[in-house]
Amino acid sequence: MINVKRMIEFCWQHEEDIRRAIAEKRLDNGGVVTGGGGHCRVSDPTAQKAIHNVSDVPCVEVEYGAYVNDMRNVMTIKRPLQWLKAAHWTKEHYADKPQGELIKLKYSESLLRNDIVEIMGISQATYYVMLSDIFTYAEGLAAGLKLIPPKW
Repeated sequence: MINVKRMIEFCWQHEEDIRRAIAEKRLDNGGVVTGGGGHCRVSDPTAQKAIHNVSDVPCVEVEYGAYVNDMRNVMTIKRPLQWLKAAHWTKEHYADKPQGELIKLKYSESLLRNDIVEIMGISQATYYVMLSDIFTYAEGLAAGLKLIPPKW
């Protein structure tokens, strides 16, 4: 089962790396023939490139973390464009709410829990309730985008 919290956090922390991996994957696919059911072709190269550039990328591998023995950690993300949408929409939903400030402090400014609760003037319990709210919303988006199966 996919850990939604981990994927959304990864998207917030490594968005540029994910987008770079998507762009590289699209370049690697080269001469894609587009069409429906194998019976027709789009022979216009400009149309082919446009379709290729807006099509979903099924999977990317994103390196992250420090190099250890000339290697880094790798996260495999299926349907990365959809995960980026879920992460963006979650952040956008909470933009003008206290949870939005928590997202900014934790994931953009990389502050620790104790610093965040002090800055926001909240208890640790409230901090965890807010995080739970954020990731419950993100889980609903992920289910709506068919990234995970619905819980019902």
